[in-house]
Amino acid sequence: PTRRSSDLGKEPVLERDDWQSIIEDFAFFGETAVIDLDAALGNLITEGKEKGNTQNSEIVKALLKKGNIRVGGGIRSVKKAKELISLGAEKVIIGSSAWKDGALDKDFLTELTQAIGKQRIIISIDAIDGIIAVKGWKETAGVPLLEAAVEAEKWASELLFTCVEREGCMTGFDLELAKKLRSLVSCRLVVAGGVSSLEEIIA
Repeated sequence: PTRRSSDLGKEPVLERDDWQSIIEDFAFFGETAVIDLDAALGNLITEGKEKGNTQNSEIVKALLKKGNIRVGGGIRSVKKAKELISLGAEKVIIGSSAWKDGALDKDFLTELTQAIGKQRIIISIDAIDGIIAVKGWKETAGVPLLEAAVEAEKWASELLFTCVEREGCMTGFDLELAKKLRSLVSCRLVVAGGVSSLEEIIA
């Protein structure tokens, strides 16, 4: 069934709790992206020694020891990015924090690149109907996707584009949009959202 963008991420399409087995399965393919959705949505623990973490934090830390992991979700400070790299993350994925007042937050990105290096930064350019989506896909940043990609490339070794309205729907990916993105940027580009066949992946 078709899902509204406001519903995305709320209902699991595939749910498993054996993360140890999943990471071993995924390691066969090389890189694995781990996203703490609680952190992305701001669902933080507010009391005790775990304050500022999420219920997923310990699992994320364990996963980072398993190999080639890039991690994202709620990375809102340089301190957090540095901590994740020190714990073993190959790269960090910066989403909402990359954007401020309808543009890239160049102050934050300058500090981040000085701290961990451009080569360890992935900027997420998730978009809903061609506009950058932020805060767990609940809001838009008011920045057109293609314009955002060109600007974001200056601060990252890799861009991660998710076509939000197709994510998890298995309805097929927008290949024409992927071609436009590929022609505009020269850095590594990862695309997601609706991919449903081997033919699409090959294309």
